[in-house]
Amino acid sequence: MHLKAFLLSALESATSGGRAYHIWMGTLTLIMLTGGYAYSVQLREGLIVTGMTDHVSWGLYISNFTFLVGVAAAAVLKNNVVVGSVNANKRHWYRAGEVLAHADRKWLSRLITRRERPENFKQALERNPDDIKVVIQFSPAPL
Repeated sequence: MHLKAFLLSALESATSGGRAYHIWMGTLTLIMLTGGYAYSVQLREGLIVTGMTDHVSWGLYISNFTFLVGVAAAAVLKNNVVVGSVNANKRHWYRAGEVLAHADRKWLSRLITRRERPENFKQALERNPDDIKVVIQFSPAPL
């Protein structure tokens, strides 16, 4: 029952917005559906529909496909999500990661003051006076 409430809340958030938001989401959906149709044609009729006739274009096509499969596999196997609200560029994020990698583990563990399960996501969004960082934890924390 908690999952249903979560999904309904997510659907409500995804569909609320102004005219520009709906135009943008419609455009992205149209692009996605066009890609899906192109893939279905390619799947039905074979790679010949791509019109690639030399080894270089085939090599680029296959290497790009292989790379994206690898990226997708990495996203599934190591699905850590970091969400930041600080206005910083990549250089600052990388530097912060380097510093935190060498920080004292006990000190780091005290930064996360509360862990909530996905079904308790509303409690995770409520601010308590002693909160530093609150996380929604989908799996047990690594040691």
